[in-house]
Amino acid sequence: MPTSMILRFRDLAGPVGSTIARHNDIVTARGRVWWAWWNKPSERIPRNLFAQFKQTLADHHHLDIYLADSGQYLLYKGRLIEIQEADTEHPIPSPNPDQTPEYYRTTPYKAWFGLTHIDQIPPGETETELRKWSYDEIADFTDDPFLLSYQDKQLFNLDEILHRRHRTIYFIQPYNFGHKTHLVETLPKVQPQNFIREPIVGHSSFILHLSDIHFGAKHGFAIDESQPGKRSLARLLIDDLRYQVKAGAPAAVIISGDLTWQAKPEEFESAASFIERLRSELGLEAYHFVVIPGNHDVRWTDDPASTVPALVQFPEEEAKKGFRDFYLRLFGIPPNQFFSHGRRLLLANYVTVDLIGLSSSELEQTHFAGYGYVRREQIQQAAREMGWEEKGPRTAYRVVTMHHHLVPVVPEEEIGRPDKNYSITLDAGQMIHETLSRGVDLIVHGHMHHPFTGAIMRGQTGKKFSPARSLIVNATGSAGVDKDHIPSGINCYTLYNFHPDGVRIQVRAKGPADVSFAEAGDWGCELQHNSYGGLVFKPST
Repeated sequence: MPTSMILRFRDLAGPVGSTIARHNDIVTARGRVWWAWWNKPSERIPRNLFAQFKQTLADHHHLDIYLADSGQYLLYKGRLIEIQEADTEHPIPSPNPDQTPEYYRTTPYKAWFGLTHIDQIPPGETETELRKWSYDEIADFTDDPFLLSYQDKQLFNLDEILHRRHRTIYFIQPYNFGHKTHLVETLPKVQPQNFIREPIVGHSSFILHLSDIHFGAKHGFAIDESQPGKRSLARLLIDDLRYQVKAGAPAAVIISGDLTWQAKPEEFESAASFIERLRSELGLEAYHFVVIPGNHDVRWTDDPASTVPALVQFPEEEAKKGFRDFYLRLFGIPPNQFFSHGRRLLLANYVTVDLIGLSSSELEQTHFAGYGYVRREQIQQAAREMGWEEKGPRTAYRVVTMHHHLVPVVPEEEIGRPDKNYSITLDAGQMIHETLSRGVDLIVHGHMHHPFTGAIMRGQTGKKFSPARSLIVNATGSAGVDKDHIPSGINCYTLYNFHPDGVRIQVRAKGPADVSFAEAGDWGCELQHNSYGGLVFKPST
């Protein structure tokens, strides 16, 4: 049986602060801190091992364990003095909220670890420290296809450990000379690129779609700020993803713009911290995300949140600087001129999906601040990058995301007065033609803060695509904006479940009691392939 363990976590940057520092602050003030086990859905409580660890604690009063930061690639040693796990596989609250960091003290987890010290291992000594140990696997913890490759093998380095992205606890035993010493490579690193054509293997068959989060003082989507005894909206959403979605982590996450309210640096900072939290708790990497700007994220004017037409005040380089810096921080590489990027996905059910993000905040004239405009050359460039112009087999689905919409979403979207700020993308007709001619199945967007699904069929002289080919357009609602800015008055997000025969669109909305999200069946729908290619609505039975 293992004699210790390494807990995996991801440190968070920005105003959320250092994970380790916040836990150590509580140790200093309270004498101990409770560290939550952020398990993956497929991981089960290792009860026999925890019982053994508890016996060690009873005999020796503490057990030294390790904590590995997959964000900063740092190693820490912690002194464990207590373990409390759930009696079932259902999560339990913190044993003592006052000894728990505020940002997750009201969230239940499957197990909690009481710690009295957390000290960093100097980077120059990390490898030496790790090589004192070997892996000692537990068969009933999770379904790990690489289990036998690691059993009784010396820990090689931190890279080797953290490349096992499908698990959150590594069980270890003291190294002895009879153990294997080679390096195991299980998951190659995905090199940061704007367009990734090598398939990214997903742990589920669904894609998560968030939009219009709108971090800012005016709205309530805060990470750590919440009333006593009440979880923040961000916390409610992440908890819903963790405990109500049982299919594993999303194969990808779309955030279709308007992460901020006024494109302020502190708003981008909050958005970055939220994504880091999402990555940490769902076990995702940066390449699992497609994140594009909305009109609130580009500072064409002093107030990007203005709802009336305005003249452009700032040059493009200055207007886009906030999102450009945010993109560089998120993906570790600079964006291209459009912020466009793409991913090729291999889902857990072996369905393949190409996902492209396009910026619809590309201006053509100076009096269109905040209007949607994509530019034909942007989608042409993205299609070339993803190999859509090449002959040969294609992925089962092609999905494009943008911020502004191509068709009216709400009945009020009509011309009422000449000074009204209309939301439909100015080059919508061009976008529809370009996507249909390239075999796009689904366009998803945000902007109007209201869920909506529609279909487009468009005949075209020249036969670039079948007149019977259909294009589905889906709007997700706002995950974070204040209710005064939502036509339905309800915050929500969307899941796209892909399967060989079609797509299920599932909308999850925050309930009227503001305590959880739940499926909103009236807004979801089923899509199926038609004989001409593309997707159509599946008749209800």
